Amino acid sequence: MAARPTDKFMPMNAEIRPIKESELKQYVDAVHRGFGADTKEGDLERVAKLTDLNRCYAAFDSTAFDATRLTGTMGSYSFPLAV
Repeated sequence: MAARPTDKFMPMNAEIRPIKESELKQYVDAVHRGFGADTKEGDLERVAKLTDLNRCYAAFDSTAFDATRLTGTMGSYSFPLAV
């Protein structure tokens, strides 16, 4: 039987949790990378003003050597709405 593409990858154990303030740059870099962009000067400060860290989650690869490799992001952003 031929190997399926997933057969050659090791399973990953991910810890999913809200990010810490010290992880904001890593989080922003990952979000921008997902949209094909690079983090530019000033982006981090702008995002920090708009971001509620309790609403920004990241998946960290717990099988990595130091368990700090951010492998995925998710978040929700609140904005004022006028009707």
